[in-house]
Parts: sequence; C-alpha cells; structure tokens
Amino acid sequence: GDARTGESDEEDALLELVRFMLDEPPEMRLPIPVRGDLPVHLLPVDFAAAACAHLAEDPRAIGRTLHVVDPDPLNAERVLELVARAVGRRFPRSLLPTALTSLLLRAPMGRVVPWPTSFLDQLATEVVYDDHHARAMLAGTGLECPALESYVRSIVRAARESDDAGDRAHVRDA
Repeated sequence: GDARTGESDEEDALLELVRFMLDEPPEMRLPIPVRGDLPVHLLPVDFAAAACAHLAEDPRAIGRTLHVVDPDPLNAERVLELVARAVGRRFPRSLLPTALTSLLLRAPMGRVVPWPTSFLDQLATEVVYDDHHARAMLAGTGLECPALESYVRSIVRAARESDDAGDRAHVRDA
C-alpha cells in the first residue's frame, strides 16, 4: 500500500493480513501458522514506484539486476505484532511450526477461518535479495524505504475506511 494514504491493491498481502486481523473477533486468539524468524519483504508502493522511476533513468542500471526492497526487513513475528497493535488486537503468541501451515490450510478450519494466504505464501520459502546495486544508485537521492512502523497505521486506516464504504454501499443497494 501507499505509505501516506494507506491505499492498497486488493491482492496486497499486507492488506489481507490487516483485514484478517480486523475481521476476526478481538477476543479470538487464533494461532497464526508462520515461522516467526523469516524476513518479510514489505515496502510501500509509493517508495517502490519512485525508486523504480529513478533507477530507470540512471544509465548505471543498464545491464544490471536491481532489487528494490526494504534493506532491513522485519521478521514475520514483528510484522504480525505491529499489525495486531495497529488494529487494536493482542498479538497472537501461538505461532505454529511451518509444517502445520499446509495441514491447517487444507483442514476444515482453514476453509472457515479466512487465513491470510497471500501473506502466508510469502513465508513458504526464505528469500534473500541482493539490493546493493539499487541502494548504491539511490544513495543521496533522498529515496529511502520507510519502516513499516511508520505506515502500518495508514494501511489499517485505509482498510477500515474501505470496509466502512463497502458496508455503506451494501446498505444503499439493499
């Protein structure tokens, strides 16, 4: 999503996680099946677009592979904690081993409880990006990936407003 407005594509993994936490009853402490130590590569779309636009104009980019990523990605447990806090929930401390993820998603509960599958899919395999070329070319431009802590509340606010607007439209259509 956008770091300032919080607007996100409907397929955005972070938005899916936010909506998951918003939709479940606050008293329900669902176990979240993840490996808490895996890095989660999140960056706001406004930073990604600005960085890519700048890099596309830089002649040093010709012939190079450039990864535009958060140079200091948070681990899954910290992301879950930040999202939970931003939506006003207690952090679900019952993280399950990764091996149980597939089993839970295939089990009847996985079809009843809308697990944030896009977010979980990102945790299936640890990925390491080499962003040193992109960082070098962005140095001194003022373009830096903001920390999730600085924009997670914008994503939550936009998700709430979107859900409220959808609820109002549904009432109008009825």
